[in-house]
Amino acid sequence: MNRRIEKLLAKAPRFMLIHDPANMYYLSGFTGDNGVLVLGENRRALITDSRYTAQGEKECPGFEVIDYKNAPMLSVAAGMTGAASCGFEADSISLKTYRDICAYIKNPAETHGLVEELRLIKDENEIKAIRKACLLADEAAAWLKNRIVPGIGEKELAAELEYHMKMQGAEGEAFPGIIAAGENAAFPHHAPEDRIIKEGDMVKCDFGCIKDRYCSDITRTFFIGEPSAEFAKIYGIVLEAQQRAIEAVKPGIPGKDIDSVAREFIAGAGYGDRFGHGLGHGLGLSVHDSPAFSPSSDLVLQPGIVATVEPGIYIPGRGGIRIEDDILVTENGCEILTHADK
Repeated sequence: MNRRIEKLLAKAPRFMLIHDPANMYYLSGFTGDNGVLVLGENRRALITDSRYTAQGEKECPGFEVIDYKNAPMLSVAAGMTGAASCGFEADSISLKTYRDICAYIKNPAETHGLVEELRLIKDENEIKAIRKACLLADEAAAWLKNRIVPGIGEKELAAELEYHMKMQGAEGEAFPGIIAAGENAAFPHHAPEDRIIKEGDMVKCDFGCIKDRYCSDITRTFFIGEPSAEFAKIYGIVLEAQQRAIEAVKPGIPGKDIDSVAREFIAGAGYGDRFGHGLGHGLGLSVHDSPAFSPSSDLVLQPGIVATVEPGIYIPGRGGIRIEDDILVTENGCEILTHADK
């Protein structure tokens, strides 16, 4: 933790306020849902309320844990920073918190993505946790393959999937699972509803789990019976686009170039207007960490980045195909972390 804080302060104002829960955990180990870190050259403090002081003392060795009691939290922080410049995470606070910062802190300075930049490159322990989450996702995909049968509803299957992953050791869902049958598969982020799965449906399943606080994210598209010739063709296009993109991943390549590999292949097959979202995103403490693959991403790949690769083709009113895997950028290319049957 100290090394992470040192790296942050090397490019931050004299003091930093950390509000984002994932960033708080990354820098201190704190898992509560109310508090702020105050970080400076000689200051490591967690300001929270009485519900979390004992927890903070256990989880955050080396930190001063302060109960702000009846005073405004940021007024306590202001007493620690004095007149020195104090940075705050402009991307992760509410308008009210911003106004409070401006009211209490003498020299506030907006910062953007400083901790997220540190989180981009995963260390060995982080990669180990992500591998565990990916193994659980693979197991859940195999379970789904046998559980998707005519007569079960999207909501029912989503609930069973969440329960199954938790019973297998997941701490929770990385995000609300997407179960999209038939025509609903045309919506990239469909919320499960009462739609009953029937013979002849395609079923797009996008889900992930949390293990040791780190996320996995996988999508598999199943067919109940034989797919139509058109959607069998589309499935092949999406799979080929994904494989080509994964093969192109290596250090030194901008994220947008990886996106273009899949996007141009899909466009060449005649479905360019049916692939609207980015090819993938970073993965870690959040299911959407720093972006990795999109048409506008100038992020240059480095070893230790973990991301998803998830091309899709969606035909309104009829259905859609997406295939998603998690990858780790290595010194010479990448390692695929999810291995469920495609």
